[in-house]
Amino acid sequence: MFELLRRVLKDHESATDQPPAESYAVASAAGALMIEVAFADHELTAEEKRHVRVSLELLFGIESTQAGRLVGESTARHASATDLFGFTRTLNEHLDGDEKQALLIQLWRLHDHAGETFHREEHVIRRISDLLYLSHAEFIAAKLAARNATNP
Repeated sequence: MFELLRRVLKDHESATDQPPAESYAVASAAGALMIEVAFADHELTAEEKRHVRVSLELLFGIESTQAGRLVGESTARHASATDLFGFTRTLNEHLDGDEKQALLIQLWRLHDHAGETFHREEHVIRRISDLLYLSHAEFIAAKLAARNATNP
């Protein structure tokens, strides 16, 4: 699915320079979940936003300017959301297990990126993992994969 999203987002050319609504909704939902993890300490720094942008570029193969717009929209969607279900429902409808795992790895990388971790961030990632119907083994595997990888 990520490969399909990459192709659609790269190939789509329109007057508004916007990707198709379905693909954009998936990327926006993923971005909102990243913002939720970054905002777990009730502070969203420029460095965290940069990391979210880079993660969206990696996951969806989109350009920096498009990812930047997506971060802005995801931040606004996050601010107006009352729960995470709307975001995870969109992802559950469009992503397979491997793609959800790749997203979870990016969430862990965002968590580990700051150096100083806030205890609520892990709780938020665990909740997202549960809402994405990922097992505890997948949760731990993503955590270990993120710790063994270099951050963007």
